[in-house]
Amino acid sequence: MAEFAQIGTRAEQTFEFQEVLGKGNFSTVYKGVHRKSKQSVALKVLTAEGYRHDERKKQLIRNEVAIMAEVKRINHENLMKFHHIYEDTAKIVMVLEYLEGGELFDRIISKGHYSEKDASRAILVVMRALYVMHTNGLLHRDIKPENIVYASVDDASPLKLSDFGLAAKLPANCTIIRDKNLCGTPSYIAPEVLSRHLYSPAADIWSAGVILYILLSGTPPFYGKTHKEIFERIKQGVWRFSSKFDNISDEAKDLVRKMLTQDFRQRITYEQFLQHPWIQKWEDVANDHLEETVKEISKFNGKRRFRAAAMATIASNRLKGLISMKSAAKKNQEIENLLHEDSFTKEEISKLKNEFEKAAGTSGSLTLDQFQQVMSSLKLDHLPVDRIFEMFDTDGNGDLDYKEFLLGVSKFNLTGDDALKFCFEVMDEDKSGTLTKEELTKVLVQLYEAKEEEDQEEANEEDSMILEEMPPREKEKEEGEEEEEEEEEDVTNTNTSNTTTQSNSANLHFFADSDNFSTNNIFDGNHSVSIKSPINGREMDPDMYELLETISTLFEDLDVNNDNVITLEEFVEGCKRHPDVMALFFNAQNAPAPDSLLNTSFRASTGKLLGEK
Repeated sequence: MAEFAQIGTRAEQTFEFQEVLGKGNFSTVYKGVHRKSKQSVALKVLTAEGYRHDERKKQLIRNEVAIMAEVKRINHENLMKFHHIYEDTAKIVMVLEYLEGGELFDRIISKGHYSEKDASRAILVVMRALYVMHTNGLLHRDIKPENIVYASVDDASPLKLSDFGLAAKLPANCTIIRDKNLCGTPSYIAPEVLSRHLYSPAADIWSAGVILYILLSGTPPFYGKTHKEIFERIKQGVWRFSSKFDNISDEAKDLVRKMLTQDFRQRITYEQFLQHPWIQKWEDVANDHLEETVKEISKFNGKRRFRAAAMATIASNRLKGLISMKSAAKKNQEIENLLHEDSFTKEEISKLKNEFEKAAGTSGSLTLDQFQQVMSSLKLDHLPVDRIFEMFDTDGNGDLDYKEFLLGVSKFNLTGDDALKFCFEVMDEDKSGTLTKEELTKVLVQLYEAKEEEDQEEANEEDSMILEEMPPREKEKEEGEEEEEEEEEDVTNTNTSNTTTQSNSANLHFFADSDNFSTNNIFDGNHSVSIKSPINGREMDPDMYELLETISTLFEDLDVNNDNVITLEEFVEGCKRHPDVMALFFNAQNAPAPDSLLNTSFRASTGKLLGEK
């Protein structure tokens, strides 16, 4: 039975699916064309396998569908339109307005002239769209440059807010909600969201204030070596007008200050925004071309796009792993002719054969899932198993026979430049002979996450051992203290003086509007919905953002020719300068030089299989 829409006509019967426009953490957006009217639309597809057995994701979809229904009812020119929803046994398809005019920042870069007057009009449209949402009880919660898009390429095209995947509904007479999950995009999140998880119209206005700061200077207001540092600066309100504002008017800077006021209760409202001189007296706003600002916006756009692509990779990795099953055309060759004499000892071959036969059973070949089991047994499952399976499958038939398996696994025993070449081939997913930033990021992020997961498992095992070793009285005392803390929290929550309403659809907790609002009046309930992960600005993971910065720096160092790709030669020489990269790839702590990493790691794994200590 359909859960989100009535099952009937399939989307494919009404629309022709064309190129992919973008990918999210568990959805893909295609360009679509109506078969009869030829109208272009955007088709957001969520496959059933991504949510069928996951109640959290189902709740996210329910929330997004409910929000889009509200947006459709509002029908405002500055909000992306929602047309229809289809559901069949395999997927859900949301039919959305096709916005082909490009992002706001792209339009600014391509224009011949850009001034404060243009920035004033742009932020007015953003604020107007937010006001329409707020007066209809909706919070956007993810205002950022890529969600501000023109409907068409025409100069007179309306500017629109898009992507309501993180939006929330406010019940009647409530202006603030507390969501125990952090959502948004790092540089645009309001301080009260970071420190107290409070969401209100003021938080959206803060995000719009960050946009205005960038519109005027081409740079963001909050800097830091890591996103942790940026979050701290936001929470502390540490920002200033950089030298890029030297030619910006005092009125424009005053509006930025008011939109980025630290205390959300003192932050400028929409009504006050409309009365501000820089907005109200638009004809008097400076029209001088901001050449330096345009240059800075262009730089900012390039960095932002790389981070967005990297976050998309992370979200995709976390949801469904690295699946890339491309066919190979090479014929299988006899393994005896290709294996080096010293590749394996007889004992090692015997053990590998046993692992193969145990996983393959009577079929005589390994599927991808079975290969993953073998890799896990060999302690090599931290590597990109899907890509390695593809490389080992030399006849491209979708499984590995024994010869393919043994020949492939022998590559884990390579040394020197041959080992580095194998690493390069694993990362070179499109087989172009060069590595892009995205390819390098995809593999290193997966390896990092696998290592984090392994460390967490070890920590959990240690905690369990400590608990087992703890005397009964101490264990009871610790459990009793936890229960006491929970009871105290319940008492505090019960004594709240504010009116509290609980939403059936999202299980958020809301607070009635009050002139004397304080955090002491907040009902801090448990929130059952986990918001999307980072590519639209998902759950905040500062360590992951720091890793992305490190990978970006690494790529620049390896890319000696500065042509935005890494050749095999650059990779080999670069990895010798960065043995830590190789240690991450082979999961070998305190490993020696790169030329022996593969041998060390694989020998350690096979040694465990052989029962060596």
